[in-house]
Amino acid sequence: MPLKEQGKPELLELITASAYRDSLIVKYYGQMTMTMAMAAPSPSLGRMAVLHGEDTIVTGVARMFLATSLYFGESFSQDMAEVVVRKILAEYELRSCIKLEDVVVICKELVATEQFGKFTANKLLTFIKSYKKRRMEAAVAESLDTVQQSKSYDMNMAERLHRTQMEDSKDKGKIVDRLRTDIKKYYK
Repeated sequence: MPLKEQGKPELLELITASAYRDSLIVKYYGQMTMTMAMAAPSPSLGRMAVLHGEDTIVTGVARMFLATSLYFGESFSQDMAEVVVRKILAEYELRSCIKLEDVVVICKELVATEQFGKFTANKLLTFIKSYKKRRMEAAVAESLDTVQQSKSYDMNMAERLHRTQMEDSKDKGKIVDRLRTDIKKYYK
């Protein structure tokens, strides 16, 4: 079935296809941002390596890095790209944090970088680690925002409860006054 009829294909399907085409990733995932990658429901690279096999993930992500290296006019071999991916999978901080969508964002940011210089494995790993650091900072900021919003919601909730209790107590006061009036009638 053609990709247009299926809708948006899964990223894993695109990178593991026998006829890999970077243009399809750009077409379907070209607007991916760090925030979108963090919100994506897909598992981390480490988890995907367990689910789908490490060689599948290594080959697919290496293809993405090779396609990115073409923008720099550098000869980046399949072996070098696979070494970088295996290094990512070997480091717990990277394999547990980075998803396939993050790799798309990393490649997209690499292409947009003007002062990157020669495309080497060391520079690629350094860029990935700086991305991970920015991603973690963004996740912490988002978490703090969520906590702050929930606190302000709780304060609003406390104010609303207080107002409701005050209104209830006014109503109770009216009820008590009515009951007192009714009781006084009996004692007259």
